[in-house]
Amino acid sequence: MPQALDLCAQSGAERILVVPVYLPDDRNLGSWLVKVIGRWKRQRMSSDVTDVQVSMSPSLGDHEGIANTVIQLVSDAQGGDPIAPISPRRGDSEIGEPEWSVIPPHKFHLMQCRGPRCTARGSGDVWEHLNGRLMKEGMLDKDVLVAQTGCLFPCNLGPMMVVYPEGVWYCGLNEAATDRIVEEHFRNGQVVSEYARKPASHAQRMTGQPT
Repeated sequence: MPQALDLCAQSGAERILVVPVYLPDDRNLGSWLVKVIGRWKRQRMSSDVTDVQVSMSPSLGDHEGIANTVIQLVSDAQGGDPIAPISPRRGDSEIGEPEWSVIPPHKFHLMQCRGPRCTARGSGDVWEHLNGRLMKEGMLDKDVLVAQTGCLFPCNLGPMMVVYPEGVWYCGLNEAATDRIVEEHFRNGQVVSEYARKPASHAQRMTGQPT
């Protein structure tokens, strides 16, 4: 979402309409999208960039035209319009591609949260930067095996990731933090304590968060 909004703004758009196309309609996802858009607008205001008006339409799933489209597709099929049948491809099997059976060697397994609240807190930009840095260093999916996950649960501490085998929870991440983790933890084996948290029975905060 932030990247798409950036592209629209860079093209000179003064008004942007976001059209939710997911089916069925999801009210929670809609509210998270609003948070992502709000964060994007705050960042633009803080960087002295000309403001852009952003609004969001109702979900595509609520539009009566969807039902009419489905009815038309069924009618076309009944009328004999050519619809390509689905058949197995040559070489397909239940196992799939041979490389899908390989566990690659690696030193660290990184679980990066891409849940909706971490996304609203800017995880998209953080992970793009982190993966780019790992690729540049020749570590991506070699020294560091990266996997994206859904919500990791302590959303107030996001953006976050968990690094194994140590089981370190890195929280409150930004691009500078991930640079340090790549250099200090993945390269030199030293946990970056400023961003590291351990499971606990009490609420935890990141430096600078209100009590």
